[in-house]
Amino acid sequence: MTTTTMATPPALPKAAMAPPRSLATAVLGLVGSMELSVYLLLYLGLLTFLGTIAQLELSAYDAQKEYFESWSAPLFRGYWIRIPGGLPTMIALFCNLLIGGVIRIRWQKRTIGILITHFGMLLLLLAGWVKHAWSISGSLALFEGQQGTTFVSFHEWEVALVRQDGDKVFERMVPAEAFAAAALRGLARIDDPALPFAVDLHHWLENCEPAAKGPMVTTDMPVVDGVYLRAVDVDLLRRERNFAGCYARVTERGGATHEGVLFGWENRPEVVNDSPFTFTVAGQRYGLMLRRKTWDLPFSVRLDKFMKRDHPGTVTPMDFSSEVTVFAGDQTWPVRIFMNNPLRRDGHVLYQTSYGMARDGRMYSALEVAQNPSDKWPEYACYVIAVGLVWHFGRKLLGYVKSQQQGAHA
Repeated sequence: MTTTTMATPPALPKAAMAPPRSLATAVLGLVGSMELSVYLLLYLGLLTFLGTIAQLELSAYDAQKEYFESWSAPLFRGYWIRIPGGLPTMIALFCNLLIGGVIRIRWQKRTIGILITHFGMLLLLLAGWVKHAWSISGSLALFEGQQGTTFVSFHEWEVALVRQDGDKVFERMVPAEAFAAAALRGLARIDDPALPFAVDLHHWLENCEPAAKGPMVTTDMPVVDGVYLRAVDVDLLRRERNFAGCYARVTERGGATHEGVLFGWENRPEVVNDSPFTFTVAGQRYGLMLRRKTWDLPFSVRLDKFMKRDHPGTVTPMDFSSEVTVFAGDQTWPVRIFMNNPLRRDGHVLYQTSYGMARDGRMYSALEVAQNPSDKWPEYACYVIAVGLVWHFGRKLLGYVKSQQQGAHA
C-alpha cells in the first residue's frame, strides 16, 4: 500500500502578503471602475430612449425637465414606478471619470493622451451642469423697423407689480415660485411689509381664456365684474401656446379688498400684454400684470430686414435670416443672423429660430435669446478631447511604425 503525502506549501513572508484594502479604497475602486462607466453609459442610453418615447405625449421642454434635468424620472408615463433621472446619472458619471480617469490613473508619459481626453469629457459634463443651473433663454420677436430691448421666457411666468409715479412707472417682479404654491395649495400670498397691502393669488390655471358670465352659464370659478377664467386643455406638446391665468385679491392694511383677474395672453410682437389690473391704495395707483418672465438685454436690436426663400413650387422655407442693427451705447453695427451664425454680444447669444405672419400680413422674425455662462465650453471640450485622442493614438501609431521599421531591418 502506497501512501501519498501532500507537501504543505511554504508560508509566504509577511512582506509579500497583500495588505487588506480599506473601505475607502474599495469605494474609490468601485466608483472609478471601468465596469461602472459601461453601466452608466448604458443607463444613459435607456434614459434617452424613454425621454424620446415620452415626446409622443410631452413637449421637448417637458421631456427634458422630466427625464434629463430631474433627480428621478417615471419608468413609463402614467406609472408610479420611478427610476434615477439624468441629474444623478450625470453626477455619477462625472465622479467616475474624475476618480477612475484622472485621480487613480498612473500619470505617466504613455497616459498623457488619456488624461487629456478625460479632462475634455469632464469639461463637457461640467458645461451641461452650468447650463442647467445658471442659463436662461427666451424669445425676441420683431417686425421690420421695430427695436427691442427685452426677451421673454417660452414657458415661465411672473407677476409684475407696477406703480405709477408721475411720468415714471416702476416695476417689481414676483418670483415664479409663488405660482407653484398657487397651483398646489390653491393660494399663494405675497406679503411685503414695505407695501401697504398684501396680494393673494388663487385659482391658478396653466391654460385658460377669459369668458363672460351670462345668465345661462354655470361655473365653479370666481366671477369678477362679470368675467371668469375658463380652463382650456393644456397643450403638452407646444407649451409656449398655453396662456396662464389666475385671480388676485389685494387686501389693504386697513382691511379693504380689491378683486381682479390676471390673464397672460399675448402674441408678440403683434400683441403685448400691457394692460394690468389696476387699483388705488392710499391715493397711490398700482397695477398687477401676469406675463411671461421678462429679461432686459444690455443692448437693443432693431430688425432691418427679414428674408425667406422657399423651395421651388412650395411654401416650405429653404432658409430664412434677419438683418439687424445692434445698438450698444453710442456704438451701432449691422449683423446678419441666420442658421449656425448667431449674434454673440455681452454674454448673450441670439439665434434665428422661427418667423411668423401677423393678421395684417406683416412678417416678423423670431429670435431665440440665450444667456449661458458655458456657451463655448462644449466647443472647447471637443478641442481638448480631439487633442487627447490624437496624442494617444498618434503615439500608438508612431510606436507601431517604429517597430515595423526595426523588424524590417533585423
